[in-house]
Amino acid sequence: MFSKSLVSFVLLAVLSSGVDARMRTIERDGRALYGRRFGQEQNPAISELSSACQGNVCGVLAGKAVGTLLAASPECAQQDLADDIIDAARTQDAATQTKMIDIAKRFRQAEKNTLHRVMPSWLDLTRLRTLPITQMISSTLHANVLSRRAPKQTPRP
Repeated sequence: MFSKSLVSFVLLAVLSSGVDARMRTIERDGRALYGRRFGQEQNPAISELSSACQGNVCGVLAGKAVGTLLAASPECAQQDLADDIIDAARTQDAATQTKMIDIAKRFRQAEKNTLHRVMPSWLDLTRLRTLPITQMISSTLHANVLSRRAPKQTPRP
């Protein structure tokens, strides 16, 4: 059904595909020169939130949390979800409430999925259009904002 030349051609194409992909990757000392992709690990606050309370309330909030950390999400989405977490915590017992408020504060400070040096001005989260509903997260700043602050210049000798 298949000719020997077709089988050998397909075999050659399959075996050489890895070589071709390796040639397209810029390398030095056998390692790719591309930096790591940012934030491949999940924020620990999200995984803690999913199991913080009984029922599906925390699971739904943890599901929403992933999308708010993407660069294309609305600029106030992370702050609004932290407010929602604190609102949901008010319906829980005292121990769970304290735990969820701590998670909301850490989530509010989580880094968005964007490079620091090319962060667009609309993502500068020090100028959010709305204030947080709860005072507990009003003093927290975003991790991208904290890392963008210029270090103090030291005079040259």
